[in-house]
Amino acid sequence: MRNLPVMRRFLVSLGMTIVFGMMVLSSSSAQQNKIDLSTVASAKVDSLQTLLKSLPPWGDGRGADTTRINILNALAWELKYSNPDTSIVLSGEALQRSEKIKYKQGAGQSCNQLGAFNYRKGDYSTSLQYYRRAIEIWDALLKTPPPEGGGREGVLSRKSS
Repeated sequence: MRNLPVMRRFLVSLGMTIVFGMMVLSSSSAQQNKIDLSTVASAKVDSLQTLLKSLPPWGDGRGADTTRINILNALAWELKYSNPDTSIVLSGEALQRSEKIKYKQGAGQSCNQLGAFNYRKGDYSTSLQYYRRAIEIWDALLKTPPPEGGGREGVLSRKSS
């Protein structure tokens, strides 16, 4: 009967050791299962850069310019937290190219992103200018009727023969 307190301490100690060991093992396996978001973002940036390099040069006439503009904007968006200055440069280039080829969707996206990037940097007046410009572009696009026989409306409104 005298050994009962010793046995109790032993069992409590053993129980605490088991619980502590389980906590350590579960936290280490949880860390192994976590997805490193910086790795995912880096992979996406790498993919976009590879796509950009694989496109034909500007002005080839095969529609690659709009694709390049979309990729520049996507790349800029992915870099907005890690490298905001590069984001501004990329979206600025996309905006210039969009205006040159009259690609309004690309220009609207670029202006919207430039508004966001400048806002994050604390340049609120420039941000507001870009946001206003983006709104003007998107409003103009919404007011533009679809081409005759093109777009969803054109297809849906055709009479069957």
